[in-house]
Amino acid sequence: MTLPAPRAAPSSVYDFDFPFSYSRSQSPQFSDGLSAGSDIPQEYRTEVDRVFLQYLNRICSNLDAADNKGDPIHQQLMAKKMQKLDESTDFRPFKFRIQAFTAAFLEEARQGYPEEKIPMKKVRNYLWRQPLILRFNEDGKKAKSKGNHIWNVEAKRLGDGSWEFRPFHRKIAGNPPGVAYCGLLWKWQPRIWDPQACWQNVHVQYSSPILPPWLQWKDDVLSGTPPTNAESCDITTYAKFTLDGQEGILTRTFYLNIAPLVSPENPFATTLGQRPSITPRRTASESTIQARFVVAVHICLYICSFRVPYQFDPPYSGPHEARVKMVLESVAHRLTQETQPPGELSRQKHLLEQTVNACLDDYEHSGNALEGTHELAVAGQNVVAQAAEYIVRKAAPPGVVLPMPGNTSAMQNVNTEELVETTKDAIAEAVSASRGTSEVDELSILLIACRVLDGALRPPPHQQWVEHSPPTLHMPPPPAWYVPVETAYV
Repeated sequence: MTLPAPRAAPSSVYDFDFPFSYSRSQSPQFSDGLSAGSDIPQEYRTEVDRVFLQYLNRICSNLDAADNKGDPIHQQLMAKKMQKLDESTDFRPFKFRIQAFTAAFLEEARQGYPEEKIPMKKVRNYLWRQPLILRFNEDGKKAKSKGNHIWNVEAKRLGDGSWEFRPFHRKIAGNPPGVAYCGLLWKWQPRIWDPQACWQNVHVQYSSPILPPWLQWKDDVLSGTPPTNAESCDITTYAKFTLDGQEGILTRTFYLNIAPLVSPENPFATTLGQRPSITPRRTASESTIQARFVVAVHICLYICSFRVPYQFDPPYSGPHEARVKMVLESVAHRLTQETQPPGELSRQKHLLEQTVNACLDDYEHSGNALEGTHELAVAGQNVVAQAAEYIVRKAAPPGVVLPMPGNTSAMQNVNTEELVETTKDAIAEAVSASRGTSEVDELSILLIACRVLDGALRPPPHQQWVEHSPPTLHMPPPPAWYVPVETAYV
């Protein structure tokens, strides 16, 4: 069976983002017409593709499959997650342990093709370039599970018991902000995601055939400030590159909405008198603020002691889950690169690392539709979401009214570097605030971090706490609209 023809494109254009699927009888191909195993001799290529698909079908149908040494091929998952996956009628992920997966396939290939016909090194290269295998996540890092590098395959069971496999194709990644506000800088830095290779050393040239006059490309970043008369439009991006001596180009088109700073759909948007800060300027005595914050910390710890599920949405799925995990993994990576500080700072850094890693571990076991609350996962995702909202509000000029997008929208649109740093700073401040408390755990730290960000986003109506003297007899009566300070914000 031959694959459906790709969409019409110029001869030098290779658009790898096709929704193709491959069943047992099909040979996986790149959309440039090259088979995944271009190192395999032409006369054997079709047969090797057939053997590979048979191999995938066999191991996907046997979760206890092992190589000739007895090492399991599948990365074991939690029983509840496996049950949910088994009940799914859609494409489901399989996580394979690389060494056992490779060894078992090499053994199967050797039985039909001796070394003099197909060197095993070429078979390894065939696996590395196989479009049905995801080796790298969208952040450019190798796929991992439980601390081990893995390969991912997505498959859907067919009525006859065989499997249909979904390929992974390189594409222009990075979510551009969906809304550009008039008078505010909008920018987007795309990147190339290749599921089978690392692209750190591949030069890519980005361009657009048509752009509004306020947008331009500079240093691989598309940016600009829309004027008040700007209109919403489609933005098309070309990414040109040379890989293995061949020129290629990827294309992506998205719709960019233009919105005013004051939205008629959101008349109750908060007016920002000043740019918020995670650590706002102190206008009362430090002892007063510290006392109030310590009380808040103990309230969080008190709530956590009952282990009542925190009222957050279930763990995100799809791109939102990937975004949260990428941010938390980046925070964890940066913490490991930092120099170990002395004394109390060392303890705080250790607690910070412990909190982030525990949250990542809970996310690893949360899945898309699992039972259970997964408190660490939902608390971690809310820290990231609130950090994104904080970044959007911080970018607004003083005194403007900014309509806020939803948490997930803000999380996808803000700059990744800034989101990682803001998330890290919020959790670090929560760790520092918990100093002196006993039996503080990871969930408590994340809840405090949420409170830190919430306080920065929604400062109290009065930036100064002033002790008001009671009215004396010679004072005139207050007007009808007057509300005493002690009851105004109850």
